[in-house]
Amino acid sequence: YDAATKTASLRASRAYAPGEEVMDSYGPMMCRHDSFLHYGFVSVGWGSDDVVKEDFVDLPGMDFWNAVVKHAGDDEAKLEHLRRLRETMSLVGMGPSETSLRLSRHTYAGSWDGAAAWCRLAAA
Repeated sequence: YDAATKTASLRASRAYAPGEEVMDSYGPMMCRHDSFLHYGFVSVGWGSDDVVKEDFVDLPGMDFWNAVVKHAGDDEAKLEHLRRLRETMSLVGMGPSETSLRLSRHTYAGSWDGAAAWCRLAAA
């Protein structure tokens, strides 16, 4: 990627015929964690223990909190409310610094209830 021209280039290791399948590599020895974080997927078949491996990513509560604070902008009343709310949430161990949201292949709709409640509380 060339940041100056904002263009990306792709080079092939050999000539391809029109319509021929082209395989793409995201880099040698990329771990599943990095693949998920950077590209949003994990390929099945990357290693002998893939079937039993628990794939997950922890999303820091501070990421969500910072977005809420940014959304408040320069509104001093909202910012003061957020300061008090963060202090209260931290007292009960639910502050953004102590909280993370885990996304895994076993996540189902019901498991997001707690995460959604935390986000609603933080954004209220």
